[in-house]
Amino acid sequence: MPSTKRELENILGGLTTSDLSNLILEIADQNLNVESTSTVGFELAVPVTITNDAYDALRNTFEGVSDEHIMRLLIEYLRDNQ
Repeated sequence: MPSTKRELENILGGLTTSDLSNLILEIADQNLNVESTSTVGFELAVPVTITNDAYDALRNTFEGVSDEHIMRLLIEYLRDNQ
């Protein structure tokens, strides 16, 4: 399976800090209830950069056990809402 970064790039068409951060902030405003997903079989993590505000919103919106897990929840949400 592709890395989280590669998958986000595929879904979003790119991966700039401002675009990803703005997307996270928009999604966080929707008060979602996103279920957990598995991360088994994915490539090793690659760092992505977001703003502090987007990080806080991401942590408050998606209930994951790690930053990687939270990003996987974001990807699942993006896939389901394209």
